[in-house]
Amino acid sequence: MNKIARFKGPILLLLLAAILIAVPSVLMFAFLYSLFSETGTTFVVPGEATVNIVKPGDYTLWHKSKTLVDGCFMSFADDLPSGATVTVFKRPEGQKVPLQRASSVSVESGGTRRVAIGKVTLDVPGEYQIVVTGLDEKRVFYLDHDYDLFSNAGWWIGGFLMLPLCFILGLLFCAAAFGWGIYILVRMSTQKETP
Repeated sequence: MNKIARFKGPILLLLLAAILIAVPSVLMFAFLYSLFSETGTTFVVPGEATVNIVKPGDYTLWHKSKTLVDGCFMSFADDLPSGATVTVFKRPEGQKVPLQRASSVSVESGGTRRVAIGKVTLDVPGEYQIVVTGLDEKRVFYLDHDYDLFSNAGWWIGGFLMLPLCFILGLLFCAAAFGWGIYILVRMSTQKETP
C-alpha cells in the first residue's frame, strides 16, 4: 500500500491531464452538435399551426421537400406552388408578423431535405400562429431559431483557442506524470540495492 501511495502525485497529474483534454473537447463537440441538430418546431400543413416561442429573435421557416409525411417518404418540388400563402400572427392579439422571402438556402441530411421559405422576426416570447393555404397535399414545415455566429464570435474564438491550449497542457501534464512515475520507480529500485 505504501508503494501505491508514492504514485499519488503522478496519478493526480494524469487525472488532471485527462480532464484538460476531455472536458473542452466534449463541450466543443456538444456546441457544434447543437448548431447542426434540429431544435425547432415541425408541423404539417396546409392549415394552422401554433408554435410557442421561448427565445425571441430571428427565425427561418423551412419547407421539408423530402421527408416522411404520415409514415410515407414524400418528395416535393423545392418551391411552393404559386397559389400558396404563408401568414404568421402573434396570438392572442392576432397581429400579423411580416414574413420576408428567404434566399434559396437548402439543407440535406439523412435522406431528408429542407428549403428556406422565409425569415421572420419574433420579438416577443409567446404563441404564434402560422397559417398556410393553397397546398393540395400535406407537407411538413419547420420553424427554427437562427443562430447568429457573429454575435457569439467571442465564444467561438475563446473555445477554439482554449481547445488546443488545454490539449497541449494535458499532454505536458501527461509527460510530467510519466516522468515523475519513472523517477519514483528509479528511486525505489536504488533504495532496494543499497544495503
